[in-house]
Amino acid sequence: MTSLSSGASHHRPSRDRSEPVVLHSTLLGSATALLSPALLIGLGLLAAGVAGLQAVPLTLLTVGLVTGAISALTFPRRILVSRDGITRVCWGRRHHLAWTEIATVSRAPRSRFTVKRQLRQRNADAPDVDPDVPSSGLLARGHGGRSWMLTDQPESQAEYDAVAAVLDAVPATRLRAERPPEIATPTDLYRRRRS
Repeated sequence: MTSLSSGASHHRPSRDRSEPVVLHSTLLGSATALLSPALLIGLGLLAAGVAGLQAVPLTLLTVGLVTGAISALTFPRRILVSRDGITRVCWGRRHHLAWTEIATVSRAPRSRFTVKRQLRQRNADAPDVDPDVPSSGLLARGHGGRSWMLTDQPESQAEYDAVAAVLDAVPATRLRAERPPEIATPTDLYRRRRS
């Protein structure tokens, strides 16, 4: 049974249930996940060229390589939500989570930076900015307390409804994510091909 926290009934667009729902992470999140480790590796190589293989260059290289590997294996570029489960497509692998592994799909906690920024905007003559509006992506929580990042941005209402429709048929997993606001854009907005 799916639990929609808004409680209101929504119009769900009819779609072929055999096609997976595709949600994308932000381009900035993907770039940061790849460029931060590359920057550390570059600084490590530069430091090694100047000072030789000392402690600082080796530390920079090691941290860059480790964070690069972690980012490539865990940061999802996109996810595919289907009746078989959720497939996280990362830069270095495809990770499939069966519905039996997932207890809930909820919102990731917002960062303190995001909350502070929204409060500043609201106090600076922008009363329409609501700090309670979901500004984070989806998170899958497993039965043993483990969690997996699904997206780093909120999806559009149509995408939310499509995910909710898939989860309606999955009794083992509950949808606990708030419905995004009407102004939320589709996650593939900047990935669409121009005609």
